[in-house]
Amino acid sequence: VTQAMTVLAFPEFAPVFGPGSRAEVSIAGLTPTMGAGVAISGQIDRLLITQHAIWVVDYKTHRPPPVSPDDVPKIYVRQMAAYRAALRMIYPHHQV
Repeated sequence: VTQAMTVLAFPEFAPVFGPGSRAEVSIAGLTPTMGAGVAISGQIDRLLITQHAIWVVDYKTHRPPPVSPDDVPKIYVRQMAAYRAALRMIYPHHQV
């Protein structure tokens, strides 16, 4: 509970949990930028779409958390890259 409340208290994350944000958003589509015929299907834990940016938050249960971005398992990096590729096709003028 303490860890969850700590995340919710971070001012940087407030928009992700505030008005207009969404939880458990399904995403599916073709992502040609990742290769011909590549399709994805997934579930985004938290999604916020603003006028100029899209925030995607995906929770992982690995303990302890990675110390640096280089320590994040490659499968999760690829998952987020696929979400980003799909969202960039839908919102080409937004920062994802």
